[in-house]
Amino acid sequence: MAAIIVSYPIFSFVFLRLTKRTILNPGLRNLKSRKVLIYLTLILTFMMILWSFQVTIFALISGGIELNTILWFTTGLIINGSIFAYYLFQINKKLSLFLHFTTPSLNHFAALSYVPSTKSSS
Repeated sequence: MAAIIVSYPIFSFVFLRLTKRTILNPGLRNLKSRKVLIYLTLILTFMMILWSFQVTIFALISGGIELNTILWFTTGLIINGSIFAYYLFQINKKLSLFLHFTTPSLNHFAALSYVPSTKSSS
């Protein structure tokens, strides 16, 4: 927890500065080194999420699950999951549109429940 408290201001400063530069110069989005680093970050965060699941399941199976283990798991899942989701959406902006249109809403259910009448009105 102390590491998060210490590193958060540094991370925020660097993140905001890089985001501002990217907004001012959109050509930076197409750099090969940026894409390689983003893919590397995606792989590492995914591996950390898998490792967190493995440690938690091992603790559950061995009978040593405690509140500390559950809190460690949820903290790691929130941090790594948010980093993974952010960079995944950075790579594929179309994914956010896909999720928007595939989310069930009342309009989808209304369209599914509509059955045209076969009776002719005379």
